[in-house]
Amino acid sequence: MQTCYEAYYQGNDAGSGLTLSSYYTGYSANGTAFTSTYTNGTTPPAAPPTNPNYRRASGTNGDMRNFQGMNKGSYTTDMNSVASTSMLSIFNNTATTKNYIAWDYDSTTQEFSLIERLTATLDEIDDYEYQVQIGDNYINTYSYEWYVDGDPDTSVIGDIYQTTAPYGQNKELSVVVGDGTYYTVAKGTITALYIDISFNINTSTHTVTASLGGTAISHIDINDYTFQWYIENISGLGDEAIEGEDSLTLTGLINGNRYKLVATNNEIPEFSAEGSFLYGTRTVIYVSYAANATYQYPARKQCK
Repeated sequence: MQTCYEAYYQGNDAGSGLTLSSYYTGYSANGTAFTSTYTNGTTPPAAPPTNPNYRRASGTNGDMRNFQGMNKGSYTTDMNSVASTSMLSIFNNTATTKNYIAWDYDSTTQEFSLIERLTATLDEIDDYEYQVQIGDNYINTYSYEWYVDGDPDTSVIGDIYQTTAPYGQNKELSVVVGDGTYYTVAKGTITALYIDISFNINTSTHTVTASLGGTAISHIDINDYTFQWYIENISGLGDEAIEGEDSLTLTGLINGNRYKLVATNNEIPEFSAEGSFLYGTRTVIYVSYAANATYQYPARKQCK
């Protein structure tokens, strides 16, 4: 954005002093111009410096401090203390009207920063109901375009989106918010419901009892499940099903074995789950070898 500032003065520049009766400032942004007129100004209390092109004046409200010559430009220390007449306020009022981006001024650091045109967040206001929250830097009418996992959902056009709980995999929800000129995107993740398995192991009786849990526990019926226990094969050649063990409880655990339970939901497959555990301790020895290699081992000495 190109922004220009101009200043014009009216007064008596004769001799060694200046009497300022009025001046006005003109601003333009992207070709749109607007002005403001000031009438503050007095004759400086002392003669100006040697340079004849340099003049000094003091405004009664501190609007103007220094200027050089006639119609040459101005410096002001009053950025925003007078809300209705300050340079920043005048610029921002017109910028907002013309759909330009306004500025903020920090009087402590004397730094300018852009005021974001649109700021939006996506907040969950109820279970699986989400609403766009827009910053109030600007007042406008907004449009909303909703997307689920990157796909548009044209069934919703307002600022509230209501959905159902996803099974097994999270949903990525996003909305494009626009005011006709500027746009921003708010995003959120809808966490999927899931089922997991926990184990209660009794080493005295060598028994384990499994239980189902997770965020979907209130959405399931235990009668929809079938169960199967396995002994995991450490070599990775496949797990061995334990025949007849198809409940949540398994007895006769053997030290060093790793057991796995598969819980299959026959109504909602996304709520199927599996879990495993190692019973006791296990020592594993791995031996690496190469094909066609010859290995020699020392003879074992036996004594009688």
